[in-house]
Amino acid sequence: MTVRVVGVPQGFTVRDYVNLALMLVSYYHGDKGLSVKCSNGFIEFTGDVGEVCESFSTAYSRVLDVANAKISAGIQCPKMHINDRNVLGKILGKLGLAKPSKDARYIDVFRDIVKYYKDNLSDPKLCKNFTAELATSTFTRDRVLVLGSKTSKQAYAPLQPFKIEKYEYGKDFLDLSRSKMDVRATTSWLSLMVSGWLLSYNGFIGGELFFSMPPSYIVDSSICSREPVNTLLDALGISDPWEAFNVDGYYSTPMRVRASANPVEAFYLLLSLLSPSLKNPSLVPLRLVRISFDGRRFTMVEDVVVDLSRLKEFVESALMTNELKRAIEALARCAIQSYAGITTAVCRNMFGDNAVRMVKALYNAIMGSYEPLYTVYLLSRLSPEPVKTLPYFRNPRIVSRLLEILVGAPT
Repeated sequence: MTVRVVGVPQGFTVRDYVNLALMLVSYYHGDKGLSVKCSNGFIEFTGDVGEVCESFSTAYSRVLDVANAKISAGIQCPKMHINDRNVLGKILGKLGLAKPSKDARYIDVFRDIVKYYKDNLSDPKLCKNFTAELATSTFTRDRVLVLGSKTSKQAYAPLQPFKIEKYEYGKDFLDLSRSKMDVRATTSWLSLMVSGWLLSYNGFIGGELFFSMPPSYIVDSSICSREPVNTLLDALGISDPWEAFNVDGYYSTPMRVRASANPVEAFYLLLSLLSPSLKNPSLVPLRLVRISFDGRRFTMVEDVVVDLSRLKEFVESALMTNELKRAIEALARCAIQSYAGITTAVCRNMFGDNAVRMVKALYNAIMGSYEPLYTVYLLSRLSPEPVKTLPYFRNPRIVSRLLEILVGAPT
């Protein structure tokens, strides 16, 4: 027997979240010795309906672990848009859950939806309806994508976080296909969307929501093949994919950074410093997504895949000392503060007004664009005269060790 899940077309934001959740479902389904195949726009899970629902329930349990850990760690999240609160009130009411309050946050309500399905997918009636909805999608006459139903009247209006492309590019985006870029979905599909959202969500800083995940080509291929996800797990040095999204996992590094992404050189250095050690950094590219939210509209700011391998090699060098790591982290954080127009006595004493220029120089040296000796000299020259404490890059121990690493001295 085979249970089919229809694939979400490319070009929709929800596809990324859905496929991220399906990557986990596929992994746990394979753990039971059952296969997953992709064919003609469908993802096919072998086994009976109960076995497939069990795999979804296992994945949802891991998503809940991640969400609860992030909430316990104090992750910041905005309150819901009033339209979303109204839509989710109807959805939660249908599920028999309490409607969201005026102060309800997206992360809390999304967690409640996942918990409902995790707790109830063992019910044969609900399981049968759940899998039937996941096998169904259609485009209406006015080109609205409906997931889980043949008619939009039986699906719920799209939530603001899941229709970014509509407002980013306007209502005529993809006009060749006359698509409105609206996605209406039943509660079963919504549980998948919010699961991927919870896995990848990394906080709300400076008016922007941060998300982190593997690149889409890795996620998509991992649904239908065990090999890509096994390669990813080996490179990360973990045994289960959910670990990569937990609060101490690789894809939760932006949450631990807790800083704006500008200037990017400083942000990438912090990502490298605060991400876990990797067995093979070159095999673990990082997809970063930043979405602004002004209380009314979600707008894409950046969607980029970053290769941190050279930065990881630098910060994990055998010559790297804790003292030098502290200096680099302080420089990066002060550069981000300076870029935002914030000045502190500590940053002024250590880097004067030059933190941004200094972090860019260091980043370029690590990437091989600046000559090491010149860079170290520049960092020292740009550092202010000592007041009470010796600036980091006027400290002979720090400067000497940095030069050794930049020139690739043997260990």
